[in-house]
Amino acid sequence: MEEYKICPYCGEKIKKDAIKCRYCLEMLPSSPLESREQIEVVAPQAPRRKTKLEAEEREADEERVVSRKHETKRENEEEEEEDYVLPSKPSIIPKILKIAGLIIGVLILVVGGYYLVRFFLKKTPKKEEVVFQLVAPVKSSIKIPRLANVSRSASERVSSERKGTERNMLLTREVTADKLPSDKQIEGLKSFLSSPPEDADIYLFAMALILYKKGNYKDAWVYWEKIKNPTKEAQILGASICLRINNIDKFEGLVKGLPETDAVNLNLAGLSFFLRKDYKKASERFADAMKKDPNEPAYQINYYTMLYLIAKAEKLKNDDALEGLKKLSHPYAYYNLYEVFTEKSQDDAAKIYLDKLVESNDEYLIQLVRNQETEGEPDKKVEPKKK
Repeated sequence: MEEYKICPYCGEKIKKDAIKCRYCLEMLPSSPLESREQIEVVAPQAPRRKTKLEAEEREADEERVVSRKHETKRENEEEEEEDYVLPSKPSIIPKILKIAGLIIGVLILVVGGYYLVRFFLKKTPKKEEVVFQLVAPVKSSIKIPRLANVSRSASERVSSERKGTERNMLLTREVTADKLPSDKQIEGLKSFLSSPPEDADIYLFAMALILYKKGNYKDAWVYWEKIKNPTKEAQILGASICLRINNIDKFEGLVKGLPETDAVNLNLAGLSFFLRKDYKKASERFADAMKKDPNEPAYQINYYTMLYLIAKAEKLKNDDALEGLKKLSHPYAYYNLYEVFTEKSQDDAAKIYLDKLVESNDEYLIQLVRNQETEGEPDKKVEPKKK
């Protein structure tokens, strides 16, 4: 006869050798001792008829729990899908506004700084570089004979084409670098040169020389360029004009063809080196010109000015150069000393030489000073001293 035992878990009657309850599906203890203890404990209990139903209810509860978990998970996923919004692209407008603000701020700082610097520079103007003026003298030995005696054919044409006083304007006295004709005679010469003869070089040279000495350098160059066959004297005059109108290429061309044999040519060669900022070679040429003509102040002015520039470039003392310039009574010496002391901010010394320059009545140099001074102080005027 088969023996039965009570399941310690669900209380149903099961076979004694069973290792798993067929009702609650629980594993049964394998130890006989444990089994006996279980049997002893539960043996007195009366069999329960509803244990199978309870097991089914338990399984149903577990299924409901699992089902509820799945439903909760699915609901959460659906809520997340409903709440999810695609991220929109970040707007570039704030970035643009930020960059524009930075640019505007930088521009304000730059413009404000520029006008601030201009304001202070305008109050205390300072030259970046001193510009010295050197001398290419037109010697007084260059003479223009009476215009009517230069060419017989030209003289005859003047007699036949001009009348009375107009003819007399051309028959001027001898013109030199230091002795100029009257304005009336100059106008007569201009009228004659409006339709010059073929051999008009001497007349053109005379007109260029007159205008050069009057300080009208641009018009002097106009007449000089019409000279077909310039002589040595004409080349020297042309180089001197080019130096004044800052026509460096033409100056170099005219000087290049002159041999360095006399003081005038050596001086022009020195000026050529000066324009190329080769101050040592320039000083050598000026020194040689001084030896050949020690009485010409122009060569001394150029030489001492070169000494000053060499000492300045090498950061040496320039007392000898300044002392040499101070000994010379010449407008170009006054001008260069004025430039030196202005650069050194020695206003009292600069004023002394400015006054001397004004007294010399050199229109060209005074105009240079006037242009420099009026750049920083428009109301300030430098006028030549009236005789």
